[in-house]
Amino acid sequence: NQGTFIEGASLLYKFTGDEKYLKDAQKTIEYVMTERVDNNGIMSGWKTDGTLQSELARGMASLLKIKPSLWGYEGVYTGERKPITYYEWMRMNADAAWNTRDRVNNITGCQWSDNTPTYPSEGKTWESDACVSAVVMTNVTPEKFPELNKISSPSNASNGKALKTPVNKNCEKLIPYVHNGYNGYWTVDLNADVSKGNRVLLGPQPFEGQWSWTGPNGFTSNDREIVIDNFSNEKAGEYVAKHVSTNGCTDILTFTLKLNEISTPIVIDDSKIKREISPIKIACIGDSITEGYGLNSGEMPWPAQLGHLLDDNYEVRNFGKSGFCLGKKTDYSYWNTSGLNDAKAYQPDIIIMALGTNDADPYRWYQWGYEYKQDYFAMIDEFRTDGKNPIIFSALAPPIFPNESSNQNKVIEEELIPLVRTIADELHAVVIDFHSDLVGRKDLFNDNAHPNEAGAALMAEIAYEAITQSQNNLQAHAEVVDGKVINDNKILVNVGGNIKLSPSSNEEGQWKWTGPNNFNSNSRTIDINNIQNGGIYIVQFTNTKGERSILKYSIILN
Repeated sequence: NQGTFIEGASLLYKFTGDEKYLKDAQKTIEYVMTERVDNNGIMSGWKTDGTLQSELARGMASLLKIKPSLWGYEGVYTGERKPITYYEWMRMNADAAWNTRDRVNNITGCQWSDNTPTYPSEGKTWESDACVSAVVMTNVTPEKFPELNKISSPSNASNGKALKTPVNKNCEKLIPYVHNGYNGYWTVDLNADVSKGNRVLLGPQPFEGQWSWTGPNGFTSNDREIVIDNFSNEKAGEYVAKHVSTNGCTDILTFTLKLNEISTPIVIDDSKIKREISPIKIACIGDSITEGYGLNSGEMPWPAQLGHLLDDNYEVRNFGKSGFCLGKKTDYSYWNTSGLNDAKAYQPDIIIMALGTNDADPYRWYQWGYEYKQDYFAMIDEFRTDGKNPIIFSALAPPIFPNESSNQNKVIEEELIPLVRTIADELHAVVIDFHSDLVGRKDLFNDNAHPNEAGAALMAEIAYEAITQSQNNLQAHAEVVDGKVINDNKILVNVGGNIKLSPSSNEEGQWKWTGPNNFNSNSRTIDINNIQNGGIYIVQFTNTKGERSILKYSIILN
């Protein structure tokens, strides 16, 4: 449980600022790097202990998130105690985990010094606890060494100032650390807005060398780390830290502390935030392929797997109905099911249209296929009432593998798919290509028509890529007075507070806002002053090609 110990010690250091916990964490890391590795420094050989490497990776990730300067800390590894930085050692192990994977299933066991066999032994398959370590290690290790000097100062973002750190190449690089508040954590910054009565710690690095401080009201200290308790306006101002390195080089850091007089303390209630946030809602409209015919669990259809791939900013609902068609006049029309009314009642922000495979049955296509396009547009119009205008994703039907007497797949490829592409162009919709990557993959289907779990997983990945790539051109940003930004699109604010919402895009285009009390705006940035009610503010961005993206901001009253 060394990794768990490291994580616990890191959190104690984060909450208290006491460096004894930091030293405890680093001692434990040194133990693992020297005692629990092979001769090459690789954690390997614990077939039955699949959590050792994963816990260690998670623990180090926790420590390095709290104190990122330690990525470059030079430790020792193997019994020979050879020097190596934390980053180099983690990257070496992450590479070993990746390079020894089984190429068939893309999984790695716990023995990172040897190639992972497809099966652990005859008649056996891999268990998750033997493979999770490689997943964790490769996820927490950056591809490149983190560049700490590129961190900007949030306090100075509005006036264009960058975080200034010494650039004298003959001196050691000074890193300014601030621990703001009793429940705060260490961040790299030269500025802090400190609440009245709170505590702030200033602890620049490196540890070596001599430090001296001057500050408001005659403040002085010769400690590297200083503590300012019971913060008030009299203690606000500039705190200047002078550092003399072991080779006699002198440099200075200037910290600026301001009093942040918030009228009401902001208390973050996670349960309240979860109740009041509103994710981007995605409705998946389709047939049995969407509903998940032949799959053992409701978690296996591609919409459910898509929901797991997307983050908490999205919610995915499955409105698939087995056997039904898009065409209004067909013998099994989706228009006559509860699915359409349920999807409309859901009021989705995004619609994935995946109806068409059953329409492409030659018996139906040659009777009603000529009306497919007009019925497609008519169904979209059903969702465009009361000022709503959801974003459309048009799915191309996956292949089917019929018998020799059936021409259904030929209709799909030669008539349905070209028509759906034309429809998508006219709607400025994003195409989700469920067809190309599944052609020739009969192994991904249970009965030549319905995807199995692996096929549904691949479809979910294809949909995920289409959604995230089309939506990633928007970046959320918010500023709040008398409140707190939980993340870029979730804001907790006191009654009477002020908020500025300023999303951005790397493209030219038009903005359209809607919000509570019939709020609307066509500006990119909106200011909401003297907040009296919370609610959901939605912004849609349309680029010059007509392609649309969406963001939701949740404003939660404290």
